[in-house]
Amino acid sequence: MKRVLVFAMQDSEMQALRKIFTPDKGIELVWCDTQEAFIAPASYQDIDLVLSGNPTLKLNDDYFALLEAAGIQKMVLRMTGVGQVDFTAATRHGVEIANVQNYDPNVIAELAVALAMALNRNLFAIADNMRQKDFRVSFPHFREIRDLTVGVLGVGHIGSLSAKMFAAMGARVLGFDKHPYEPNKEFMTYTDLEEIRREADIILVHLPFIKEENYHLIGAEFLAGVKPDVIIVNTARGDLVDLPAVCEAVRENRIQAYGTDVIEKEQFVYRHAGDEITDPAVLEAVELYPRIIFTPHVGAYSERARQAMVDIAAEGIMDFLNGKTPRYCLNPIEK
Repeated sequence: MKRVLVFAMQDSEMQALRKIFTPDKGIELVWCDTQEAFIAPASYQDIDLVLSGNPTLKLNDDYFALLEAAGIQKMVLRMTGVGQVDFTAATRHGVEIANVQNYDPNVIAELAVALAMALNRNLFAIADNMRQKDFRVSFPHFREIRDLTVGVLGVGHIGSLSAKMFAAMGARVLGFDKHPYEPNKEFMTYTDLEEIRREADIILVHLPFIKEENYHLIGAEFLAGVKPDVIIVNTARGDLVDLPAVCEAVRENRIQAYGTDVIEKEQFVYRHAGDEITDPAVLEAVELYPRIIFTPHVGAYSERARQAMVDIAAEGIMDFLNGKTPRYCLNPIEK
């Protein structure tokens, strides 16, 4: 019987895993309840593989040394983002890691477009007034999408879909990506960051986070060159955006609005009640509602997306346990 330690998976995901790994599969799922237990050596006795659904907990040299000491060489991450992982340390300790990719790009693109359109039409402010029984019209005319230029930073699977959605509504779409995808040129134009910063009315952030390349890419310098009525939406990674700089730009009316599904150090904010949140940037941003909107990293919360993530993670587990290299193995180690 192979034993898989499972950490930070939702109840619905655990139910889906149990349907896949029925007793006849020869795999036992061992639930790990807390972060403290996840980093405790005692949790890894007689464990063959680790499955984690936590996108923010730092997996560093100490953690991979713990796995090596327990004789564990395989790990699957139930997410795409891996900025929390020290792959140099993982490889040094002989731990191969697979993640989940391309599980449902539509669901993230839909959220990005929805946030941008809601902010453009002032829907959050209007709905808040309605809740207070204030039916007066006190908002500026909104701009039609077909009259706007949309800039997409990161035109991979998700960014391509967002670009295509806006192009279908008549927007002029500009894209920035290191590796332009030729078919996308049918509905968008690839360009550089400077032109997008200068010309875009809506900027969508879909870039992968690479600390050495784009930490706080959307910061004071970038914001200094955008249109004063620009709307910025981030459904990628919180580390790409300097939230205090965005707050300042909103306060000073140098940008119109910011919508985000992700923030830096979100493990201290998301899934917490209001009185537990102490991050001054987040608290300031909340006060700037409805021009700054948060959704708590729920971009992938569709039934289809969650099932796809579980299915791909399960595929990675089966491949590892059967001596194969999963299709999304990020650091294959030669034996």
